Amino acid sequence: MPTSALEKEIQQVWANVLGVVAPGIHDNFFDLGGHSLSLARVYLQLRAKGHQQLAIVDLFRFPSIHALARFLSGKSGEQSTTSRAQVEKQTREGRARLANLQRKRQNA
Repeated sequence: MPTSALEKEIQQVWANVLGVVAPGIHDNFFDLGGHSLSLARVYLQLRAKGHQQLAIVDLFRFPSIHALARFLSGKSGEQSTTSRAQVEKQTREGRARLANLQRKRQNA
């Protein structure tokens, strides 16, 4: 069970993206069926919720709800190794890939 509002927020995003009712805070995103596309969706949803310091690589570095929440709250002692320009580029690329995949699904 989530122990903070941030863990609950991440859990809701994961549940929405992965279709898992209540992922555990120590479950690994990829073990729950996550893949690069679903990771991009999580990234975009968390950024839309105000987590602007998040880089997509951080989701690989912190693959559990608990670890990601600690990182986002600054409790992990680690900082993103990605510059703001890189994050903005990743955001644009992620949105473009997502839009492209959505178009393919609609045309299928």
